[in-house]
Amino acid sequence: SHTSLSRPPPSPKVSIADRKLCEDIDKQGRRFRMGRVCGRRRGWAMSRKWLRVAKEIGSETNKMRPKRIILIRHAESQANEDESILSHVPDPKVGITGRGTRQAHDLGEALKDIVQDEKVFFHCSPYMRAKRTLEEIVSRFPKGQYLAREEPRIREQDFGNLQCHDPHLTGNKLAAKMSEIKKEREHFGRFFYRFPNGESGADVYDRVSTFLETLHRDFDKPGFGPWLYNNVGLVSHGIFMRLFLMRWYRWSVEEFEALENFKNAEYVIMERQDNGPHRDQYEVLNKESKLRPWKGINMPSWSEQQPYVTLRQSPTYAPWD
Repeated sequence: SHTSLSRPPPSPKVSIADRKLCEDIDKQGRRFRMGRVCGRRRGWAMSRKWLRVAKEIGSETNKMRPKRIILIRHAESQANEDESILSHVPDPKVGITGRGTRQAHDLGEALKDIVQDEKVFFHCSPYMRAKRTLEEIVSRFPKGQYLAREEPRIREQDFGNLQCHDPHLTGNKLAAKMSEIKKEREHFGRFFYRFPNGESGADVYDRVSTFLETLHRDFDKPGFGPWLYNNVGLVSHGIFMRLFLMRWYRWSVEEFEALENFKNAEYVIMERQDNGPHRDQYEVLNKESKLRPWKGINMPSWSEQQPYVTLRQSPTYAPWD
């Protein structure tokens, strides 16, 4: 006769054997479902053990997630001050202005007040304006409190090769042409519009997705845990910041296009919630002041949208992603 199987008590620590069992069952999940290999009863028992072990592994993984993810836009660039500079200076080599240097310095002071003595792992765009911004930020941190890595995937959207050799299209004329292109983008849609010889927002979205995969693998490395780096800082560009939030919180295209761009040297803090209704999820702090609607379009609904990854889930992506 069939006898019920009692739930095994949770173990305080996941053994290597249990981890291996969990991996094997996960790989052969189709065969274990409904007990097709070992019989219905044994398959059910193994599935229960797999769920218990997976839950314990997940709880251990939660402890490796950083306390904060800080999205940072570069300080004021030379192109922000005078867009005609792009007619003779490649976009990746555009630096920051004197005002931008002061903005980055103040930004470093603000971030230092936020993280206090906690360590920060910075990922930085390879564009000159982002690197100069990071240099000013880390000048406010003592050595040993931060680590920085250049990451090409978080670079600016490619607007095409604007260094035109046409002598009739330089300086103010080029700036006027760029203004015309941006108006066309606004009419077409900022997510799907592709700049001539450049990228669309959708292309940048794909870069964000692959970067997130790397970021989550970094979180799971033994040398990355919160005992080393409680904070992750991404020094990047406005379009990347908005698309990162879109990918993480699973916004629609319409919700992404509802957001206005971030100002120079603005930052957004995604903080892990360890208590309350959104426990183990990341919540954007001060979103009312940092996330502004684009020309009156309705903002994304934060109460209805769930974060892209919660800390209760596996560190890997769900199969439908």
